[in-house]
Amino acid sequence: MLDGSYGTQSFQVGSEANETIDISLRSIAATNIGAYQSDAAGSLFGEDLVAAAAGTNGSAGGTMTITQGTSTTNVVTVANDTATEVAAAINQAGTGVKATAETNVEANLTAAYDVSLVMNVDDGTSTSAVDLTGITNNKDLAAAINDVSGETGVTAKIDNGTLTITSSKGADINFTEAGNGSGGMTLINKAADGTASATTTMANAGTTFVAAGAITLNSPAGFTVAAGISAEITTEATGVFAGVNTVDIGTASGAQNALAIIDGAIAGIDSSRADLGAIQNRMSFTISNLSNIQSNVSDARGRIQDVDFAKETAEMTKQQILSQTSSAMLAQANQLPQVALSLL
Repeated sequence: MLDGSYGTQSFQVGSEANETIDISLRSIAATNIGAYQSDAAGSLFGEDLVAAAAGTNGSAGGTMTITQGTSTTNVVTVANDTATEVAAAINQAGTGVKATAETNVEANLTAAYDVSLVMNVDDGTSTSAVDLTGITNNKDLAAAINDVSGETGVTAKIDNGTLTITSSKGADINFTEAGNGSGGMTLINKAADGTASATTTMANAGTTFVAAGAITLNSPAGFTVAAGISAEITTEATGVFAGVNTVDIGTASGAQNALAIIDGAIAGIDSSRADLGAIQNRMSFTISNLSNIQSNVSDARGRIQDVDFAKETAEMTKQQILSQTSSAMLAQANQLPQVALSLL
C-alpha cells in the first residue's frame, strides 16, 4: 500500500454490472515524493552580470505561459523587472507553481577604489545605494555592506575566504565605478542551483554591471514554462523532479532547497489523502444507501409474505368467543326439557 505496487483496485458497490469505485495508491517512497523544480540559470537571471545602469537589468518583459496538467496560465512582466517582481507576478497568477528569488554575488576586491565605487540595490519597489569608495579589503567591504543591511536588505559574509553578497528578496545588485582612478574587483553571479557564472572584472574603467537575482520554480506536480521571459529565467523549460532522497542539508543553500522539496512531498501526500478521503466519503454514502435499500426491501417483502400477527390474533379471539357462546347456548337449550319435566 505504500510502495506503489497496490496500483488501482476496483470495488463493486452497486447491484448492476460495472457499478464500481476505483482506488489508486501512489508510492510514497523517498525516491517518488518531492517537488518539480526549475532552478538552473536562464540567459539573464542568475547568469552573467549585465552591463546596465542602476535601475535596469535588460529584461525584455512580455507574456510567459506556465502549464500544469491541462491548465495554462499567462504571467505578464514588463521590461527591467527584477527577480523579486517576476517571482511575485508568477505567485500572484495562481499557476500552482511557486517562485522564489534570491541574489548571490561572489565579490573579490583586488584594489581599493580611490575615486568612486557604489553598490546600488533595486527590488522594483525601493532603491538604495552604498558607497564603497576607499575600502581596501573584503573584510571591510563585508562590514560596510552589513552596516546598512537594515536599509538595503542586502547582507555579506565571508566563508572560506569567499565574500558573498546576498539579497534574500532577489533584488538587482548593481556596481558602478566612476573610473579615472585606481581600483579593481571581480564579480560572479550564482544561480539557484549553485552554478557560478563567468567572472566579470571591474578595473575602474567607468563601467557599471548588474547581477540579476536567480529565480527558482517549485511545484508538487510537473509543469512547463514557455514564451515571454521564460528563457531569461531558466534553461529548464520543464520542471525536473527532485525526490526527498536527494535532500542535502550540509549547506545553507541545500537546506533552503530541501524545504522546497519537502513542501512538494507534503503537498503530494496531501493530494493523495484528499483523493482517498473523497473515495471514503463515496463508499460511506454507498454503504448507507445500500443499507437503506436493504431495509426497504425487507419491509416490502414482509408486507407481502409475513402474517399480520395482531389481525390474526384478533380473528382467533373472535372465533373462540363465538365458539364458547354457541356451546353455552346449547348447554342452556339442553337444560330446558329437564326443567319442563321437573315441573310436570
